[in-house]
Amino acid sequence: MFYSIKKKMLSWMSTVKISPYPFFIILGGKTDYSINGSHIRLIMKNLQPGDILLSKKNVFLTSLGIPGYWSHVGLYVGNNKVIHVDGDGLHNCDILDFTDADNIAIYRLQSSIENKQKIINLALEKAQKLTTKDIEYDYDFDLSSDKKFFCTELVYHCYFPYVQLLLDEYGLPDYITIQKNFQEILTIFKYKRKDYKINL
Repeated sequence: MFYSIKKKMLSWMSTVKISPYPFFIILGGKTDYSINGSHIRLIMKNLQPGDILLSKKNVFLTSLGIPGYWSHVGLYVGNNKVIHVDGDGLHNCDILDFTDADNIAIYRLQSSIENKQKIINLALEKAQKLTTKDIEYDYDFDLSSDKKFFCTELVYHCYFPYVQLLLDEYGLPDYITIQKNFQEILTIFKYKRKDYKINL
């Protein structure tokens, strides 16, 4: 019963938007995000199959409730498709839908990793197999279960042991940014006048 209440509460929170100036709550309606057409072209130019995508939507209540900076993770599988886990479960989405956000980052397996392409291919194969199963969102954030996933757990499952998460802590999206086997390729964010940074 507690899981059912938690699921309903977190699902509801993912639909609630916050306007900081003046502060008030918005239910429904269209949201204009900071990522624009030129940013998306830059993302597409740098993106490769197997890349990990991080996103943040500043206006949603769930973004405020997740510790750290980033609030969501997906795996780019090529052909403009991202596999990720949200309230609808594990599924494919179009890259344009995933990048409908305020901030995006791309992380890639380090070039120095032995058998890099083989590891990426295996991760992509695992992700594609998972899309054939009915996998729900894991509102318990439990890494020991393979019946339900949360967004970071998908990447952990596909890239293990190259992505390490702590079993006794929530697998926060920010954990991707500190993985020693991955490097930051591109980050697009709104901070003062700077729009993005590229590390190639």
